[in-house]
Amino acid sequence: MEHHRLPDEKDIEPFMRRWTTQDLSGHERTLQEKILEARSLLVLTNTRFAVDQAKRFKSDHVPLAHRISDANLGLLQATRRFQPHRGRRFKTAAQWSIFSELKKSCNQKEQTMYSLDTVSQS
Repeated sequence: MEHHRLPDEKDIEPFMRRWTTQDLSGHERTLQEKILEARSLLVLTNTRFAVDQAKRFKSDHVPLAHRISDANLGLLQATRRFQPHRGRRFKTAAQWSIFSELKKSCNQKEQTMYSLDTVSQS
């Protein structure tokens, strides 16, 4: 039976020399690039879903173009908040974010319309 020996400092030193601060920043940079690439891929593949959600969201005061823009903002927000380790699908998180963004913008626009109506009546 062969015994494995623990590594000595002289064994670890060449390995540690390979990883300098400059190399770590390069790895972090490539990781950030991969994250951005994955997010952009999620946005591109789910844009049609966001447009469908915007069409389904009924509002008398907000035109369709504004709802689509708000749905895209919700989709971007979903890519930042998505946690795949929780076991949920991306579309579930995206639907919630898109709906909340549409509702928030619709409420803001309705309040603006209401305030404009009250100003014009006085």
